[in-house]
Amino acid sequence: MTAFKIFFFTALIMPLSLANAWELSQHLKYNNLSVDYPEASLSSTEDGYDNFNFFNYRLNASNKIKQHADQSIKFETHYLIQSVHSNRDNLNFTEPDQHRLFDLTKIITDHSNRTNYHRLDRLFITFNTTNYTFKAGRQAISWGNGLVFNILDIVNPFSPTAIDTEYKPGDDMLYLQSTTASGNDWQLIYLPRRNSDNDLDKSLATIAAKYHHTGTSADFDFLFAQHYDKPLIGLALNKAISGSVWRLNLIHSETLTDQRFTNLSSNIDYSWTMMNKNTYGFLEYFYSGIGIDSVSATADTTLLTHIQRGSLFTLYRDYLAGGLRIELHPLLNFSPTVIHNLIDNSSLLSLTLKYDWQQDFTLTSNITLISGNSSSEYAGATSPGNSLQLLLSYYF
Repeated sequence: MTAFKIFFFTALIMPLSLANAWELSQHLKYNNLSVDYPEASLSSTEDGYDNFNFFNYRLNASNKIKQHADQSIKFETHYLIQSVHSNRDNLNFTEPDQHRLFDLTKIITDHSNRTNYHRLDRLFITFNTTNYTFKAGRQAISWGNGLVFNILDIVNPFSPTAIDTEYKPGDDMLYLQSTTASGNDWQLIYLPRRNSDNDLDKSLATIAAKYHHTGTSADFDFLFAQHYDKPLIGLALNKAISGSVWRLNLIHSETLTDQRFTNLSSNIDYSWTMMNKNTYGFLEYFYSGIGIDSVSATADTTLLTHIQRGSLFTLYRDYLAGGLRIELHPLLNFSPTVIHNLIDNSSLLSLTLKYDWQQDFTLTSNITLISGNSSSEYAGATSPGNSLQLLLSYYF
């Protein structure tokens, strides 16, 4: 019996054996993405146009197995059905669990232009006491305080251009948090991974510890990790300055050839009222120590490996990002965001409109526009293209 069946049947049987009521939530999402690629893009098809349709159903279930004054045990699982359809004949679906400890994904149909599968995206148990939290199983974790480039988030970070950031993909890991009376805490994780031969490979694992300190004038995070067989240290700073908040994130690690590098991001944000509209704005600088430092340079193996792993989303070294969120109406928000490559002067402009249509319905639309020459990052061979995206979400 496969691991998927074992865990799936466990999730079905446990409700029958537990006396406490289950907390359930569900959502349905439909996402349509249309992309128009420039001629120089390697992603371009014969007609230079792609259309993708994503259908997503998620069922979240949790149950407090045991509850006392100073301790509790909770079981949680998220069941996911995903369908992807495209106009192109080489969709090249990637198995979500190919490197995870357990294969909890079952492909229903897989054709050249469409794929349907279901999986357990969360499956973990939580033990809580007064000062400790321990989680075991498939779960998600987010670290760092970057607004566009979150470099301390070393496990499944979101792309800077992601529109739907409600759920990160779950990973099979162990998690421990210890808190103190002063508000400081330690968080530790162990995340094993498999190699391309489906064998557990300790050189691909992540072992990390993060310490959070709440100070009188600033908050600090210190990160220590062995990540893909390389030592990694990180620092995050969060400080209030004259009504705004300034943040600094940096990590220091080693390349595949043991060369040291540093990634850094720094941002500041502020909220105010503009023309009687609640407005929020931010500015962020990102430095990639392994990025290309000139338009004539080429990407090396280390840079491409980080991009392939999903831990890095840019080719070059220096970027500036900025954005606004304007509350046009209590139910309608407009969010323009721009990412500018400071080396080749190419840019990506994202315009997002989010409308809380009804109590349980949310409609999000996005237009992404690229600019730059045919040899630049955002308008050249690696261009994501101009795109139009529509996301409809229903919660019940």
